[in-house]
Amino acid sequence: MKKILILSICTLWCSGIFGQDRKVAVFDPAGDVSTGAKEIVREEISSIIVNTPGYAVLERQLIDKVLEENKFQMGGMVDNSQIGEIGKKMGANAVFVASITPTGSNLYLSFKLIDVQTARIERQRTGRTSRGESDLDVVVQKIVGEMFAGAGAASAKAQEAKPAQPARAAAAASRQPSGALIADGMGVFQSGRELRRREVRSLLANTDALRIYNKGVSRRRGGTAMVWSGIGVAAFGIVALAGNDEGDIPYDLGSPCVLIGSALVVTGITFRIVGKYTVKKAVNTYNAGQYSSSLGYTPELQLGFTGNGVGLVYRF
Repeated sequence: MKKILILSICTLWCSGIFGQDRKVAVFDPAGDVSTGAKEIVREEISSIIVNTPGYAVLERQLIDKVLEENKFQMGGMVDNSQIGEIGKKMGANAVFVASITPTGSNLYLSFKLIDVQTARIERQRTGRTSRGESDLDVVVQKIVGEMFAGAGAASAKAQEAKPAQPARAAAAASRQPSGALIADGMGVFQSGRELRRREVRSLLANTDALRIYNKGVSRRRGGTAMVWSGIGVAAFGIVALAGNDEGDIPYDLGSPCVLIGSALVVTGITFRIVGKYTVKKAVNTYNAGQYSSSLGYTPELQLGFTGNGVGLVYRF
């Protein structure tokens, strides 16, 4: 019974996190070449991966911090399992490593995408420049682009299969200036198409709306984690109250676990609702800055007093 319960909880937890973008840690290329060449290679790799549907690139500061804390160097011979362990500490699903080897006046390039859980090489490509560092960016774009071409096509097909803009969002869009963003739940739409999170962040870049949007997404994710954790804890408590033949779960843990689990679920749902309205606030903040003359108002979400007491007031 205990094993079945643990398996069920793990299954519920995994179902809550599947479907998110794969997080990739792009390491600095190894090789006896100039710093400028390494920078070009890394930036080109990051650009291609971040623009591939279904993938996200970890922040460079996070990667550098973990590497520094673990005294990990990419130079020399490094086992894939070591790279995988470092990737896990960064919270990555995969690690992208590159090596650059001078061969006369040209450069030999090797690229690998390594799964951090299995240390298995998922994709690998090699290539060579024909004009030294002069065509380095072009060669990297070609090789890495080929590595992720299949993944991009598959995700793009899935994106096309997604339902069109919901009726509520479509109705709201009819009242907004052309090109304005529309929030429906956690989805953000523009011109009838649902935007991916990185597309939303790109549009909101360098505005206060980006900070608000990230806060909303964070609250939503935190709420989701609380809900699934609460379900697991409550399920554990229910099993304890029901009793089991093996007697390996103390009965007196049942009621506290059910109460704690229920509280986590309620709190998680609250966080998810607040996250949804925070995303709406981010969208409204962006629209107000971009189309203030067309909208004629500045919509906002704030804490205020209602007829039923203190609550969130959505002014629009």
